[in-house]
Amino acid sequence: MYGGYATGITWIPIVSSFKTPEKELNAKVRIFKIIMDSRKDNPVWVENCIKLSASVTRDKIRQQRAIFNRMQQISKTQSEIGDMIMDS
Repeated sequence: MYGGYATGITWIPIVSSFKTPEKELNAKVRIFKIIMDSRKDNPVWVENCIKLSASVTRDKIRQQRAIFNRMQQISKTQSEIGDMIMDS
């Protein structure tokens, strides 16, 4: 089983294979078939997960841009202070 993270919000399990001891395989085939047959995709849920993930990603990008801009301002201010010290 493996799954994907939607930007840290949710984890979606995806069953890709089953593993069982060989002696128990025939007894478990029916259970595995029931599990596989009962799985249904919900397109609305998937779409909502994607929208939420996109929204969170946009927010994180905005935060990163704000941090970068602030760091640029700090760097500029430090350079100006350094120049003033050197000029005096």
